[in-house]
Amino acid sequence: MKVGLVETMDQLQAYKNVWCDVYQRDPESQFYLSWWWLTDFLSRSDEDWVVLTAAPEETSQPVAFLPLRVKLKRRKKSGIFVNGFIMAGNYAADYTGLLCLPEFEDEAIPAFARHLKTMAWAFLNLDYLRMSEKRKGLFLGEFPKKTFGFKSLPSVNKKDNVNNLICPYVDLPDSFDAYLAEKLSANSRQKLRRLLRKVDAGDDYRITHADADSIDRDIETLLKFWEAQWASRKGEYLKKILSNNRILLRSGFELGHLYMPVLWKGDQPHGVLGSFLDHEKKAVLFMISGRDPSFNEIPSGLLLHAHSIRHAIETGFRTYDFLRGNEPYKYSFGCQERAIERITVSTKSGVNLGGRLAARTVPLVFKQVLLLHKKRYRDEAEIGYRQILETAPRHAGALYGLAQLLAARQEDAEAAQLFETLTALQPANLKAWLRLAQVYQRSSGAEAACGAYRKVLAIDPKLISAHFGLAKCLAEMDRPSEAVDVLQAIMRLPPRNEAERTVAVEATKLLSVLKPGLVFTHPLVQSIAAPGQTPFVVPGETGDVNVVLKPSEK
Repeated sequence: MKVGLVETMDQLQAYKNVWCDVYQRDPESQFYLSWWWLTDFLSRSDEDWVVLTAAPEETSQPVAFLPLRVKLKRRKKSGIFVNGFIMAGNYAADYTGLLCLPEFEDEAIPAFARHLKTMAWAFLNLDYLRMSEKRKGLFLGEFPKKTFGFKSLPSVNKKDNVNNLICPYVDLPDSFDAYLAEKLSANSRQKLRRLLRKVDAGDDYRITHADADSIDRDIETLLKFWEAQWASRKGEYLKKILSNNRILLRSGFELGHLYMPVLWKGDQPHGVLGSFLDHEKKAVLFMISGRDPSFNEIPSGLLLHAHSIRHAIETGFRTYDFLRGNEPYKYSFGCQERAIERITVSTKSGVNLGGRLAARTVPLVFKQVLLLHKKRYRDEAEIGYRQILETAPRHAGALYGLAQLLAARQEDAEAAQLFETLTALQPANLKAWLRLAQVYQRSSGAEAACGAYRKVLAIDPKLISAHFGLAKCLAEMDRPSEAVDVLQAIMRLPPRNEAERTVAVEATKLLSVLKPGLVFTHPLVQSIAAPGQTPFVVPGETGDVNVVLKPSEK
């Protein structure tokens, strides 16, 4: 079995027909692995993702797909970065898993696991995994316990003791009367019939369904009711949850997979329910609901679910899925349970397989290391830079950042080596040449520094700091006339910022030492005299201002 990687949406689009065929034929496929839901979600994700494909040796057509997203962590104790995988739909999907034609699962699923062991990662989070025991065994059995650790994690909401790994659902019969008779108690049966008669009569209550004209209004109504109920428990995550749900609901509608009934009394909405429709698997998946907290005349949630179940049966759906969470009210609809799992596979060493970062995570690691460096967590930044260079030795940003840190600590030998590597890779990198010149000036001698400063000036002839550095090196090498020429060149350059203004002042001081009494051109008049000297301003031949530095009179 050949395993391949799909890493871009264009590549994934090429497999649309195959994916849909496998989805239809796989008895374990479920809505959150459907083509429309997953591609819509991944196309909006700003995270890195990858889909593993498995194909028999004799063909290029996949028979199985394993979609994953890439995640990054930094170990608190060691400070190192590690990367891993989570299931592609996590944080939006109630179920995760893989797709596979059943006749190939014995070969394809272990092949996925074996290929993963060749990749660089430290953790594999299989959250909300909906998978048969057989498939789970085929996959996890390829990770030896000598190398990998396993954890089964709970998912219980402690506030109300709801277990989110238990998923109630109802297998729907052919008629709503059969559903009432076979699935419900006598009391529940009578209650639902009474509630439905209220809306069927159409006198005080009515139910509408979201359409193109009402979808935006209905989504906002639902989210307003939901927020009123849950805002106090969601805290800082509230805005993000609302935004994500708004996107998911709107996308579901646009792609024909959303069912949204709204309960009204007169012209006021009092409850909204949003469900996804899996047309291929004939399943309705209840996603979210909201009710008017000030309305207590009838149980709007109970009524909307009853209406939705009746509608599902009448339109040929076979399953009504309440998704994650064993809230007691769900069982009044005649539910049975499905258990899902949260399993973490991790390296016992705590570091990536192969000891290095995955190449695909380098940009994200670099972004975080830059932030550490900016916040002056220098030791932590150094660890990150070195990790990047182990994986990507020619990474310009890491070369510069690490060399900068080392130079600040005056570890000049390694800093110079890194700057030399960077300037060889990027000959026009002005900052790297300037830093290299400064390191040379401190460690390798004036002659090496002169050469680097001249490289800087070849890139930017007006850089005052490079002229000044070159002049100091020439003076140190006992070449004063050349140094004076360079310093006089500075006097003809207007400073471009405050830093250059400061350097120019220092240049006038050095010039006055090298050639006392020299008349030179400079736009600065104030604060350029060395101790014991006085600047004298005289007109220049070309109309500019000249400054004469002379010993101060006692």
